[in-house]
Amino acid sequence: MTPTHEFNAGKYRVCLSVSSYKTNEFDIVCDSINLNTTGIIEKVKSEKSFNIYPNPASQSAIISYQLSANSLVEIKMIDLLNHEVMQLPSNRQDAGNHTILINFADLSEGIYFLQFKTGHEILTKKVVIVR
Repeated sequence: MTPTHEFNAGKYRVCLSVSSYKTNEFDIVCDSINLNTTGIIEKVKSEKSFNIYPNPASQSAIISYQLSANSLVEIKMIDLLNHEVMQLPSNRQDAGNHTILINFADLSEGIYFLQFKTGHEILTKKVVIVR
């Protein structure tokens, strides 16, 4: 039986979690949608997208992202116990493509989550640090 739920018309935030048993990769993608009164879903253009590479990483990695509008950007790393272990300075950035080099030298080997926030949207990606 497939679970179902009826929603009223309005704007909703939908998240999809995807993991691979073969590569041990994990990713969460969230987006906003509008559900109109006829039940037709209209995708709301996301304010951002971001990538981190290499992943797994050893000492550092590059975060690349695109902003569709000027935004306050907040980037932080969280460990598996949900403790914040690193936060980059928050700043207002212009629309367009951006890259940041992030240093992992002070972090232990393990699995972390990189949280990328602009406005009311938060994207999270799993980061694996190996030595």
